[in-house]
Amino acid sequence: MGPNKTSCNVIINELQKSFEIMTSSVEFFAGMHICYNREDGTLFIGQSTYINQITKRFNLQDANPCTGLQIPENKMNGRGKRKSSLGSRLSTVQPFRFCSLGNSDDGPKPRGRISDKRTLIPKPTQRASSFDREKKPSVHRSGSLDRAMGHLMLSSNKGSQKNKNTYATPQQTPSYLLPMSVSSSRGLTPSLLVGHPWMDSVKSSKKDSRALTEKNVQLMLARQIHNYFTQKLNLVEPLPKGFNQRTITIKMFVDMMSQLLHFYFPKCIINSSNYTEEIPRLMKKLMYPYNVNKSWLVTVNAPCSWPQVLGILSWLIDLQEESTENTMDMAFPDDDKDDTEELISDKELVDHYFETYNLWRAQQDDDVEVACTQLEQKMMDKVGFSEAEEQKYLEKIQLLQEKLNDPEILKAVKEVEVLFKASADLQDNIKVLSDYIAKSEAFINDFEIFKRDMEEKNQSLVESISSKEKSLEDLKCQCENQIISLEEKNRIDDECAGLKQEIENMNAYRDTLNNQLYSDDIKISQLKDKWNKLVVEHNKRILNMNIQFPELQQFTVETKFTQQETMKNLDIKLYELEKQLNKEQEVIKNELKVLKQKNDLVIQSNQRKANEVKKLEAQHKKSKDTLNNLKADISKEEAEHQLLSQNLVKKIKRLMDEDFISKEESARAEYKQEMEKLEQISSELKEMDEKAKQFFTKIYDVLEFYVQKMKSSRYLRALALRWNVLEDPAPKPLQGSGV
Repeated sequence: MGPNKTSCNVIINELQKSFEIMTSSVEFFAGMHICYNREDGTLFIGQSTYINQITKRFNLQDANPCTGLQIPENKMNGRGKRKSSLGSRLSTVQPFRFCSLGNSDDGPKPRGRISDKRTLIPKPTQRASSFDREKKPSVHRSGSLDRAMGHLMLSSNKGSQKNKNTYATPQQTPSYLLPMSVSSSRGLTPSLLVGHPWMDSVKSSKKDSRALTEKNVQLMLARQIHNYFTQKLNLVEPLPKGFNQRTITIKMFVDMMSQLLHFYFPKCIINSSNYTEEIPRLMKKLMYPYNVNKSWLVTVNAPCSWPQVLGILSWLIDLQEESTENTMDMAFPDDDKDDTEELISDKELVDHYFETYNLWRAQQDDDVEVACTQLEQKMMDKVGFSEAEEQKYLEKIQLLQEKLNDPEILKAVKEVEVLFKASADLQDNIKVLSDYIAKSEAFINDFEIFKRDMEEKNQSLVESISSKEKSLEDLKCQCENQIISLEEKNRIDDECAGLKQEIENMNAYRDTLNNQLYSDDIKISQLKDKWNKLVVEHNKRILNMNIQFPELQQFTVETKFTQQETMKNLDIKLYELEKQLNKEQEVIKNELKVLKQKNDLVIQSNQRKANEVKKLEAQHKKSKDTLNNLKADISKEEAEHQLLSQNLVKKIKRLMDEDFISKEESARAEYKQEMEKLEQISSELKEMDEKAKQFFTKIYDVLEFYVQKMKSSRYLRALALRWNVLEDPAPKPLQGSGV
């Protein structure tokens, strides 16, 4: 709690709700062992600060909050203070939750926050020379009650909403540091260690120098043990009135040792079956300076074992009672070098808690109010805030509130709110128009790019058609040079004329498509001009209204705009069209590749056939020369060998006729094959022309749909409605406003 708390009433209300009802005999609050006296109903610090538990609270280890405590209903008295209820106490305390301090199976724990305030709380560390090899987490020093003790905030089931947060008592059994361990000796000065019984005993020999065999010593120790267990602890089996050697039993001894050792080893379970092994082991960890043998543990009521029983019980009780000294000084040390100024110190706050709680338990409500008033006055004196100053500030607040409630100011505020709302609406409209403008410009740019792409594709198709015409002319020339019949030649000419006519039709269709694109461009430009005119009118209206409302100057539009939904649909359709065109382009490219491959094959075949024709012509010429030579030889020897020459001539003619017939048949077969290939090529060209027609038809349909969509009545109606809204007269400013 610091000086940032400006309202002392809030602080007092929190202080009044700080304590919870405690019904158990052992409670744990703010790292201290709190005992409750059932006879007179007072609360006091009973046992020890249990520093090991505080260090555990620093690291949030096993510090389970008490979630079941209830806060009594607070009432208001005549002075406006909260008054505690005197009704029955609500007790919802859950069973004890035992923390796991000192156990090796706890694992790593999170570290607490480091504070600049010094404290005497020890910092446990792990050393190789430590007798206890169990892992203990390190602890940072802290002097604040909220940070060191880890106070818990609970919500009250009754009372006002603003006082719902309050301090609560954690519900758990306290754990103690092991004496002479690294964690317990760290940070302690030699003066604090003087007077502890275990300090001298550790340095001495293991021989028991205590006078435990004397009767008066035994009676004193038995009375001390009996008083401790009957007044401060509750055993499962109550102690008899006369605690002596005859009344003690093994079960009673095990129960007493379990209660005492549970403060230091909460996870260890001691019962009648394992106490002979557990007690020596645990006492060794506590550095008990004397022997603990099984021989006297099994016979605790024997005369030889009774002194040892009294010695071990009294040693544990003294160890716990000695640890209660200097509790508040260790938890809240005085630091003169600390420059931080607090409204109230943690030590004073805890003292006030105990004082008011004991007064409330004694049903002294007037004294509780007096204590709270004194604490409030003390804090106000420390801050320097008096009631006169409080009244002065309240009057200033009242004057400011009256000024804010002035009708003229409220009227001006309403007018400003109206103007802000109109400005926000206009800003939204300008934002929408800006989006329209950006999308329209993007659409126009995309359309121009699309147009250029279409022109390039059209040019590529024209070049492809011209190349195919050239290849057809070459094929036609090759076919004309071949030896074919007149009917075949006429049929080929007719097919070529049909292909030429189809090519002319495609060129005409291309020209019409170009004209349509040109007309669409003209329409788009007209729409642009129309939009620009509307924007100019909008800017003129804003300029006319600028005299009355200068704020409208920022809403002028400098570019054109389009409708958002239409642009969105067109973007989607153009994207789909672009994808479709890309697919068709890929298909056309693949088909062109196939056609080129087929054309190359046809050209290669024609070249091979031309070479064969040349070979045949050479052979024919050679055969003619041979025939002429033979005729000359026959004419020379005709007289001598007339009969022989006639027979030879007949044989030659017959051979020549057979050779020509076979060659003519082979040539006709090859010609037939070539004509079939030519027909196949012409059919492929027709299919390609049909696909081109379909492609251009789709493009024309999409463009026509776009133009029809732009001309639709719904778009024009929406545009007219928007401009009708903008053409409405502007609202006149309210009279009497200072805006």
